[in-house]
Amino acid sequence: MVASKKLNPSPPLWALGHFLTHEGLLDLINFKYAAGAYTTLDLFLNPWWLFVAKFVPRWVSPNAVTLTGLTGVVIAVVLTVLVRQVEPATYINGHSVHLLSAAFMFAYQTLDAVDGKHARNTGQSTPLGAVFDHGCDAFVMSLNALLVEFQTSHPGTEADDAGGVVGSLAALVPMVSFFAGQWEHYHTGVIEAGGVTESQYACMALAIVSALCGPALFQTKLVALVPGAAGLPSALLDVSVKQFMAFGVVGFAVLILVGCVARSFKTGSASLLHMAGSFLPAAVHLAFCLSICRAEVYREHRLLCLAAGLMGFADLNIRMVLAGVGQFRFPVLHLTLVPFAVVSLLGFCIPLEVEVHVAMVALVIVWQVVSILWLACDSITQICEQVKIPFLAPVRPKGT
Repeated sequence: MVASKKLNPSPPLWALGHFLTHEGLLDLINFKYAAGAYTTLDLFLNPWWLFVAKFVPRWVSPNAVTLTGLTGVVIAVVLTVLVRQVEPATYINGHSVHLLSAAFMFAYQTLDAVDGKHARNTGQSTPLGAVFDHGCDAFVMSLNALLVEFQTSHPGTEADDAGGVVGSLAALVPMVSFFAGQWEHYHTGVIEAGGVTESQYACMALAIVSALCGPALFQTKLVALVPGAAGLPSALLDVSVKQFMAFGVVGFAVLILVGCVARSFKTGSASLLHMAGSFLPAAVHLAFCLSICRAEVYREHRLLCLAAGLMGFADLNIRMVLAGVGQFRFPVLHLTLVPFAVVSLLGFCIPLEVEVHVAMVALVIVWQVVSILWLACDSITQICEQVKIPFLAPVRPKGT
């Protein structure tokens, strides 16, 4: 481990939306993006990204490119929720809304890779661009996890899906591994990209399969699909396609997580105590997510509960992005996550009426969305004012 470096003071406990500190803002201005090595899939797709970047007009700002991709994923989530509620019969056996989701995911992934190349091609690279890019990634990770849940389940299987902890972990542990990636950057100054592109394309593949075969396919037992599966151990005979996938997702996410932790301890500059303390908020939030998974409300409204937990992770991950580029101490306690923690504990410790608990979880989701928007608007405003650049208008290259 290298010698410890001095970090800026952490924001005050009550800093909800105004999270980016003044000292962090000054450090952010000098931020230089340092990416890890490309994966095999990244190298394969890089010519495509370079090709697309050539067609982005010079007068379009890189942040507008990123925001366009983000808007598409948000639209995909909204449309999927509407179709699931309005057309449940056709949704079960396959619906074109999942093809639309795959298209929007592909658009986001492409534009997310293109925005930085466009910024460098046109001399529009700014500290805001790096922050906005990774902040959007944090939000989209949670949205993609929610879309995957929509694509692999339907109302008739919610009770079954809520019965196993592995399914919940498959939605939540990838959020912890994403946090670990930002946590690694916070301690080492390098953002490793391994696993991000692969997970995004896996989500696209699931969306296409769900469009063609329907979410019902993922509830099918493996024994009915795999030739010779009847000879498998009895413990595997009752495993569904979704449960089998969940084990793979959790394993992959844990592998990414372990890699981030190992590299951080090897090359990071902080003490063991500080490293553990800065990771603690993600671990605690995961514990509260698993707590609500044991409540009655989760068995009847699983996706609503997961949405609340995933939005909490989005909020937490964006804050870690800011702490990484601003080099200020990451707080152990985040008041924005307290409402979710309270609602989780209430459902676990007190026998609440399901309708009451549903209303509380819905209010938590609203609060989390408001918190994320507040955080984003305040941070973008601060950076734009300090650096004297526009948010979405093109940035004039230096010397022009």
